[in-house]
Amino acid sequence: MDLLRLSLRQGRVSSLDFDDDMARDCVEIASAIVDAVSKTHYSPVHTPLDRFSSCLSLVSAVLPLIGVAAKPSLARANRSQAIDSYSRLLAILRDMAPTFGAARHVLRSLSHLIRITERAILHFQQAEPVQFDQDADFDFSGLMSQMPGAFGIPEQQEDWELGFLNGSLDGPFSLYQG
Repeated sequence: MDLLRLSLRQGRVSSLDFDDDMARDCVEIASAIVDAVSKTHYSPVHTPLDRFSSCLSLVSAVLPLIGVAAKPSLARANRSQAIDSYSRLLAILRDMAPTFGAARHVLRSLSHLIRITERAILHFQQAEPVQFDQDADFDFSGLMSQMPGAFGIPEQQEDWELGFLNGSLDGPFSLYQG
């Protein structure tokens, strides 16, 4: 249900055309997703199959959190909560990445956006407004409009193997059948 609630707000968040009320709603929803995934991921009964739905849920929550964390005109409380959830989200993805190709792919695909967000967070924590250079290769006004091709970054599918989601598939349904 939370994924649907975020999807309904995606258009405005992706254009950075939202106010503090929508930011608060998005952060609450995305934070609930991160909390749920965190409880599952760090649970003693966690199974490897959980990582598929966890990764998908985290991907849906990352964009609204980035939008709120990076928008300098929003209330500090909204941005602080977004930054906290964003940091926990990245920690989970980074924890999954060594053994899960989809998490590695997400981190690789979002690496440019992650660097920009980290810069915005640093400026926020130093209580300075974020100033992006005019000549920078990133257009802040359309932060999320670069979504096709992982935010303007060329697709990195050439790095994928046939079984990037599960390289140990054998048997009649193997991706490696010749």
